[in-house]
Amino acid sequence: MLKNGGREELNLFVSNTSAHQIKSTVKHIDPDEIMNFAYLNKDEVPVLCSWYEWKEWWKREGDRCYVKYDRIRRWEIETSFHGCSAALDGPPLFWKVHFFGPRIVSGSIRHFGTKESALAFHAEVVDRIISGEFGV
Repeated sequence: MLKNGGREELNLFVSNTSAHQIKSTVKHIDPDEIMNFAYLNKDEVPVLCSWYEWKEWWKREGDRCYVKYDRIRRWEIETSFHGCSAALDGPPLFWKVHFFGPRIVSGSIRHFGTKESALAFHAEVVDRIISGEFGV
């Protein structure tokens, strides 16, 4: 491995049957440069942190991330604290609502900046399923 401007590079050599070598450089991507990470403090408030801190917290306390789950007929709706956000412009979107069922519905995964917004959307999805808007 080589260091180049603080980035690790791996030099890979791939051999084929005729013993020719192809050199390919794979650059290490620092997750902290492309995403925001946070863990939940004791008051359930997200605290910004590094990828490594988030990963270690998730191993210890990932079960705290599941906020709400509903099953209605053949539909499942889950709201959770995701702890990572690819939204680099604007507020981080750490909360996720995921719903799925017997048919494909666009927008079945949505991310939110607050727990309250995520729970409001969760309730909206439940109401839409109960009303029959999504069918089945």
